[in-house]
Amino acid sequence: MIITYKVDGEPDRAWPFDPNKLMSPECEAIERVTKMDYAQFTAKVAAGNALARRAIVWVMLKREHPTLKFEDVSFPYGAFDLEYSKVELDELEKQVKGALPEDELNEALAGIEMLRKTAYDVIEGKAVSQKAE
Repeated sequence: MIITYKVDGEPDRAWPFDPNKLMSPECEAIERVTKMDYAQFTAKVAAGNALARRAIVWVMLKREHPTLKFEDVSFPYGAFDLEYSKVELDELEKQVKGALPEDELNEALAGIEMLRKTAYDVIEGKAVSQKAE
């Protein structure tokens, strides 16, 4: 997944997010500030939990600004979004081709193609937008 973070007056940011690749100190920091265990946290990010989303943005920003405190992170809820990377969309396409009946398949493939137009690539661990192409 790709986390996109767009706040007025700040540059747009996008980070690859694979819950299995966060470093253990980052996972522990998330557990401390959210009072959730890491498994709960990952599910809640995807489910739209505001505290979980604030925590992952904090961790990502903290990589750039090591002294950033959790309580200093504040943003409009709509500034955060989760998107599929192109690789994830390729995998999703393979899955739906093998799982959906033909009457649903074309609609699902059309939806995937729409998402692919604005999807991010992950290159050298960074989310790279191809939207300008």
